Amino acid sequence: MQQITRRFKKPRITGPNDGHTHGIHGAATEVTSTGQGGTPAQGPEGSAGGLQRGRVSRVLNVAGAVMGAINAAAPVFPPLQSLTGGLQYFIKNHQAYVTNMSDIKNLLYRLENLEQNFQKGPNKIHEDFVSKAPVERYLSASTISAELTGVVREIGEMVLDYQVIISLAHVEILLIDHRLPSNKLYMTKLDSKCCMMLELFEDDRHIIDSLTRASDANYLAEKHDLCLPGTRINILNQLEAWAEDPSAKTVFWLNGHAGSGKSTIAQSFCRRAFSDGKLGGSFFCSRDSEARSNLDMIFPTIAFQLACNFPSISCYIVEILKMRPDVAKESLNNQLQKLLIEPLEQQSSQSVVIVIDALDECKDREPSSIILSLLSRFIHRIPHVKWLITGRPEPSIRDGFCIPGLRPLTDTIILHEVPTSDINHDIRLFLETRLSDDFRNRRDLDLPTIWPPDDQVHTLTMKCNGLFIFASTAMQYMRLPYCSPVETLSNLCRTENTPSEQGALGLDKLYTTVLETGYSTAGTVIQVQIKAIIAAIVLMMDPIPVNDLAALLGFTVKTIIYRLSMLHAVLRVPTSTKNPILMHHKSFFDYITDDSRCTNSRFYINPSIEHRALAHHCLKLMNDCLKRNPCSLPRYALNADLELSERERRIGGGLVYACTFWVAHLTLSNISPSTLKLLEAFFQDHLIHWLEAMSLLDKFFVVAKLLADVSDTLTSRFEKEAEVRTLVQWADEGRKFSINFREAVELSACHIYHSALPLSPLESILYQSQSANLKSEVKCCYGRNPAWPPADAIFSIPNGAVSLCFSNTGKFLAIRTTDMVACSMVYDMTSGVLLDSIETYYGLSFSPDDTFAAYLYTPNKSDPSTTEVVLKELRTGARRTLTKRAMEKCRTLQSSCRSRLCSGCVIAEQWLCSVLQ
Repeated sequence: MQQITRRFKKPRITGPNDGHTHGIHGAATEVTSTGQGGTPAQGPEGSAGGLQRGRVSRVLNVAGAVMGAINAAAPVFPPLQSLTGGLQYFIKNHQAYVTNMSDIKNLLYRLENLEQNFQKGPNKIHEDFVSKAPVERYLSASTISAELTGVVREIGEMVLDYQVIISLAHVEILLIDHRLPSNKLYMTKLDSKCCMMLELFEDDRHIIDSLTRASDANYLAEKHDLCLPGTRINILNQLEAWAEDPSAKTVFWLNGHAGSGKSTIAQSFCRRAFSDGKLGGSFFCSRDSEARSNLDMIFPTIAFQLACNFPSISCYIVEILKMRPDVAKESLNNQLQKLLIEPLEQQSSQSVVIVIDALDECKDREPSSIILSLLSRFIHRIPHVKWLITGRPEPSIRDGFCIPGLRPLTDTIILHEVPTSDINHDIRLFLETRLSDDFRNRRDLDLPTIWPPDDQVHTLTMKCNGLFIFASTAMQYMRLPYCSPVETLSNLCRTENTPSEQGALGLDKLYTTVLETGYSTAGTVIQVQIKAIIAAIVLMMDPIPVNDLAALLGFTVKTIIYRLSMLHAVLRVPTSTKNPILMHHKSFFDYITDDSRCTNSRFYINPSIEHRALAHHCLKLMNDCLKRNPCSLPRYALNADLELSERERRIGGGLVYACTFWVAHLTLSNISPSTLKLLEAFFQDHLIHWLEAMSLLDKFFVVAKLLADVSDTLTSRFEKEAEVRTLVQWADEGRKFSINFREAVELSACHIYHSALPLSPLESILYQSQSANLKSEVKCCYGRNPAWPPADAIFSIPNGAVSLCFSNTGKFLAIRTTDMVACSMVYDMTSGVLLDSIETYYGLSFSPDDTFAAYLYTPNKSDPSTTEVVLKELRTGARRTLTKRAMEKCRTLQSSCRSRLCSGCVIAEQWLCSVLQ
């Protein structure tokens, strides 16, 4: 059979770290098909959606063989009626097997969707496939209901994989084609005419690509495995039925303890929704990643995917970004409204599913989840959009789903309350399949004829006690090099099957067993190294490649790889040193950083001590490697003259991490005298170089806050101020420098030396430490200040200001602009960043803890009786309008505000205190 390979050109949208031509989702699209006995065509690495080409070939072979056998080798595409007709034949001739009907009908439904996809796109991807093997297998299994079910599910999985590939190719080209005058969708190979049309809309593509986002947070990044075929069937079917039912509730909470399989189910559901063309966007949160644990990344990341997946919505997002290019940096309230709610309102006929996985892993200090609080206020405006949210039943998540605006709109599945028989069936199937696939075909093993024994599989299933992570970790443990899977399985099943050996408690013992294996042959020095490496992996703020980790810790790459060789059951060690080492599951972090669970001091990671070690590594690396002009830019160059990815490469990944996160580790650590010595050397010799590096990394806007955190940490930890007085002075010096020269230095790191330092006050210790290096720079002869101005921050108010108000803790400043503009601008006092612009004629007041702002708002300016008192949560932007009864108590506030310089802040504050009590 002739082998056919077709490659589709697609719009090129590249991120700042992307040096290759990719599609919107960051993967080259290649659809490869073979006939019977064919071999997948070789091509560049990567395939649509991250699927392996071998798997793609298998999908096409199975799908093609089934189609050809059903319709006697008739052409597969177009049309697909022969395929659906064949499945209808199956349904007609096997009515007696009721247990299989839902599977067959589900497969039929998916193939009909696939047919619709092809009606929009390429109809020559395949030529005829002829193979009757699957049908013969089907018929031979017709007397065995269980085997028949397995056959149908296997075919369904293959077709679903194939449909994902086609959907991805479809999505990648839609971003261009929806703009064609005829509004027709062209899925055939792009010709020169289409390429010219592509260039016409290049600006829009760049606008979408400029949206700040977490590039590895979506489902196509494949951070999690899919459910094993045949497992989690009831839950996935329930989720799919919910997504298809327009009358179903808008939100679905997949609730489960650590290790219960939430993320795997979410990944599998995303795959189904994407293949059906319903997945608007997904965000897989992770505490291991700075971006994927950042609440500010969720809505922009989903908006980017939404624009890519639904061209009819992308035009609205583009227009919003044109008007408000920095909306992704605004409050979460503004992000949600502008990037998701308003665009989705414009396309109310479009059925969309949005998935947020592991919400509890985001950094959220509020008593109720901020994301859930915001959704409760806005999702009623987009009832056609479904939200699947997974998360542990942490207090903030539970309280969030109990918000009155969200509770009646939410359905819930509690995974740890699913019938035990269902979970045990799925775990046993997982173990049997993995044990067979992983070990049966290994030539280096001499396995017994009957292995694994049923009694051992049953015992291990019982030990899992509903936790898939236990089963997964056990499998990883049996895969360790130099270990016999037969002996390992026997050892795991040897202990008594008591409650202390099951579930979470059993998982702790399993982790201890894995660590004992990893440490067993190591001497004292090597054990210290192993612990340092593990501590870095579990406590780092953002995973970095093995090469960069080695540079940070001062080890060789070989040392790190060798030290972890027996710990692959808990750590995912990549084959390429350009990738990071990750934990298989976050439950390992929970175990190893909790001394009540990890009771062996050899293994226990004390966060405060190990954060101090990481802070030392960061300071040492910066002291050794920071220098002037690390990117070798020409004089007076702008940062934008060199791509961010290239600037990061020239600085070096380990040094990038150290510059970004040394403060975070310092503030979480148990500071010692050696820490203070390293910090003193850093401030005296390299503070200016660090400021330059932060500018080059596009992170200068956080410098003031970071140095304020350093100053606060030092003064709060040491009772004797003299011990840290010099260090605090240096931190304050750097903060004032960053505030006064922020606008220039953000654009050009070179101007630290060309203008910022030469214009700094003569008494500045930062200027004095660098004056010898400024002889070739400009000199200020007159008008130079001897010291920094007393102002801690400088704000530029475009419309002028008539009054201002500090918050009670000094964190915020509200500036009321002219009456013509009628708004109050709320600024962060540490960074000087504008947080919000509140429309009000009368100013505002802050709550005692600075959580809320209270202000008067008059919707109808000609009718004062419409005035409302509004509470606004400063972090989320969430608003609450007071009841009429509360309004009556505050009528005098409006008239009082008109005559007060500070807009009635005193009266408003008294009222606000009484309301919040």
